[in-house]
Amino acid sequence: MKDLSTGTFRHVITSVVIPALFLMLVCVIGPASAKEKTYALTIQSAFPMADPSVEALNFMAEEADRRSNGRLKIKVYGAPEIVPEDQLLDSVNVGVLDMMHSVGVFHSGVMPVGDVEFGLPMAYNIPWEATYQAKSQALKQLLHERGLIEVFRSEYAKHGHYYIDAFTSGPTVLLSTKPMATFEDFKGKKIRCDGLQNAYYAGAGATGTPIAGTESYMALKLGTVDAAEWDVGAITGMNWYEVAPYWITGMESYLLAEITIQKKKWDSLPADIQAALSGAVEAYCWEYVPIIYQKEFEKADALIKNGKVKKIVLGNDSQEKFFRDAEGIWDEVAQKDAASAKAITIIKQWIKDNKK
Repeated sequence: MKDLSTGTFRHVITSVVIPALFLMLVCVIGPASAKEKTYALTIQSAFPMADPSVEALNFMAEEADRRSNGRLKIKVYGAPEIVPEDQLLDSVNVGVLDMMHSVGVFHSGVMPVGDVEFGLPMAYNIPWEATYQAKSQALKQLLHERGLIEVFRSEYAKHGHYYIDAFTSGPTVLLSTKPMATFEDFKGKKIRCDGLQNAYYAGAGATGTPIAGTESYMALKLGTVDAAEWDVGAITGMNWYEVAPYWITGMESYLLAEITIQKKKWDSLPADIQAALSGAVEAYCWEYVPIIYQKEFEKADALIKNGKVKKIVLGNDSQEKFFRDAEGIWDEVAQKDAASAKAITIIKQWIKDNKK
């Protein structure tokens, strides 16, 4: 039997066994320590905190925390707490913020497809679905099954962003200080709106005016504009109906908003944190937002019932005139660049397939 005290055996222990034990400890302790690392992100919206979609970002932050077992922390800001809404694209790209909650219209000057993403007039109306929640799911299908989101991701990547997902807060809500019941009633009116909605209303003889959402209440009150467009939060969150009680419908458009993250930051996150963030954003966009906005529309309906909001539906003839103007705008926008043309082709085919 070998003497365990011999120098040869001690050499074996020193040169083989101890290094092996050390490697085992590295394998066991190292990854465990790495898993304890936490990641802090900041996100700012292009909209004020009073907007329902911004308040709902706290749900997304809580969901990210839950899905990551407490390792992913997201701090939420509304506009313009860190930067003005039109500076979000660059601010995320250079790292002032990690993420943004915004709309493509703010970036369309450097990324024309942003206008398509935000909403071609009447393109996302989805007349084959009756409810807001059903329309939301139809838009998810357009983005994820028809490949529209890949067009957007490709363009945003050129500006240092990874496009995580999108959502709809429902149709545009146009509130007016005066009743407008026909296409012709829009002539000469000044309307607070964004993006392609300017050209859309110009077809009816109105003039679009770019005013920040946070300044629109006073603009309506002072008569700087005759009407202003936002989502339903204009009624339920920012109370524009107090100075503009007429809700004009029949020519509204459903709009998309996006959530993105700096591409470098996204690439630096481990796979499980990426999955937690993607899952939280998806839950926010397609589960939580539809629920809260359905409640917002119910609040707006209650204001109609008690007479504080007066809803006006344009007649079929006026709606048809707006739709003809909208189609002309689609064709013009498709000429801007290859991404816009590709996105509009996808949207047109989607509409055609669903109208059968």
